[in-house]
Amino acid sequence: MPSTRMTKDKIKTHWHYHRWIYLLIALLSAFALNMLFTVTAYHPPRERRLDVQLVGMYANAEALTPFAEEALETLPFVSEVEEINFYAISLNGDQDIYGQQKYMVMLGANEGDIYFIDRRNLEQLADMGALAPLDDYIERGILNPGERDLLAVTYPEPPPEEGVSSRGEHVYALQAEPMYALMDGDVQFDVRDKYMVLMGFSRNQENAALLMDYMMKTFEIPEPEWISNLPPPGEMQSDPMMGF
Repeated sequence: MPSTRMTKDKIKTHWHYHRWIYLLIALLSAFALNMLFTVTAYHPPRERRLDVQLVGMYANAEALTPFAEEALETLPFVSEVEEINFYAISLNGDQDIYGQQKYMVMLGANEGDIYFIDRRNLEQLADMGALAPLDDYIERGILNPGERDLLAVTYPEPPPEEGVSSRGEHVYALQAEPMYALMDGDVQFDVRDKYMVLMGFSRNQENAALLMDYMMKTFEIPEPEWISNLPPPGEMQSDPMMGF
């Protein structure tokens, strides 16, 4: 008759030969719980959040979390905003295939409300009709462009359909370059030759305009002397230790 009595030696032998199975079960259980939490966790709907995409060679978007929390508590949003997020899209020139793919996927998925982009991408999006005009927000005082050259960011309104002529021109962007505070400290996002735009697919455009104005007020500082020592935009290395 086989012995079914559990002894210390039997337990040690069983553990010796089967410990990897238990470890795998524990890891799979932890993964399953994490996935369950991620799937079931509350995420604000698009209408109640604002997403900002920093498109460039480098940006530490997480460093803007305190600013996002401050903006949530400070701004008089016209409708409820529960969350403000900053994301970085690393895009290092035309040869950066992965960066280009991620950028296009985000646009194709209609993700993001505010984008920081360079001149070339600005002109492409304006020509595609992907941007929301800013004229009304400027006229109503929601956006204060300061001394920015608005003619340099004014583009013809894309025709609504093929064969129909354009109906006028609009301001579609605001220069990011005076926002030099984003280049200093932990963020290290190069604002030279960058433009702040409001996406036409944003479901929260007026609140996004309020956030754009608040970012300008917060991050605009006089041009630091060390800016002149930096290589031209586009030649900087994608390195978080650039030492601005």
